[in-house]
Amino acid sequence: MSVEAEVIPDFRNAQTFSDIQRRFVRSAQTIMREHSLKFGNNEFAPTSLELYLKLHNGRDIWWDSATDRDDIASYEQYRRGTWYVRQKKGQQYWRIDITSGSLDEQIQAGILIRQLNGRGGPSPGPAIALHRIIRGSFDRGKFDDAQIELVRQIHGKRIDGSDGSPLTLTKRKEALDVKLSVGKRINIPKSDARNFEGILISAAPLRVSTWRKYSYDTIIEDAHVADG
Repeated sequence: MSVEAEVIPDFRNAQTFSDIQRRFVRSAQTIMREHSLKFGNNEFAPTSLELYLKLHNGRDIWWDSATDRDDIASYEQYRRGTWYVRQKKGQQYWRIDITSGSLDEQIQAGILIRQLNGRGGPSPGPAIALHRIIRGSFDRGKFDDAQIELVRQIHGKRIDGSDGSPLTLTKRKEALDVKLSVGKRINIPKSDARNFEGILISAAPLRVSTWRKYSYDTIIEDAHVADG
């Protein structure tokens, strides 16, 4: 099975929030327990992931206003199994996602890599993971020209490296035996928007973490992500 088929959630035909959450959590489990990010001689363990999703043909089912809104973002996040490096604003806001959308179904989706190796504190900024990948460690300074070129070599490329991406999502030889917890995403702008079920979208539990249990998080049981 390809990396893409194994780890990317499929949101086609999702009808409820529980459908969306279950598919995302199943994907997050696979990524964080069974895969690592490799870049040159460095290897990173993804330890916090967040889902951002807009169903353009099902706005009443899920329409997350925290998901990127411009044309470049929607084009990239309609794709599936690629790295999307958000390069708007200052570099301290740049971040890296795994795309999980569908152009045919008008699904715009990205899985934000919020944290690597459990570093960045309890509320890691979205740029921490990208800076750690490119530099090998987090540094608030600006990327130099060579580092910006590395970012450009990653952006839009396949996560399995089949088209030459220097960053790959790679299967581990042995899965990690770690607890996972699900909780609210970090630093999401407040919004009163709800889906047709009355679920407050901005407060939905769409973050999965491995490195620690936050007071408001819930440990994920295997039954939570069972097929069905």
